Amino acid sequence: MALGTNRGWALERENEPGVPWRRLDEDEYECWLHHAAFEEATNLAASRSAQTFDGPTVSRIKSALTPLPCGAWTWPGTTQSVHSRGASVVMICEDGDGFWVVASAPSEDDLDWLDDLDLSWDESDSRLGSEG
Repeated sequence: MALGTNRGWALERENEPGVPWRRLDEDEYECWLHHAAFEEATNLAASRSAQTFDGPTVSRIKSALTPLPCGAWTWPGTTQSVHSRGASVVMICEDGDGFWVVASAPSEDDLDWLDDLDLSWDESDSRLGSEG
């Protein structure tokens, strides 16, 4: 089978006991890309994260990004999407009216574009150490 030809082959479920698994609307390529982007967003050396952004703030962030060609997952939020800008990867999780945003990159310079958005990172900021 060639990569990217079989939609709905991957499964996911919410991170809760007893929640049924569901098929993803991603093909093999999209699923592996999504998985790799998730890993990078949560593990690269330079990072920022916040849990207090509102919808308009998240819209400003999204307008500075390119969505990756993958579907939405239902964890770690009810909707989770991944985006990029240069070498940076941004994961945006929505839970009702709340958002969790994680931006990561190989170096601090790769996240300089975030400074233009005048954001306050309440969860973590690698420029400051482990706490934001």
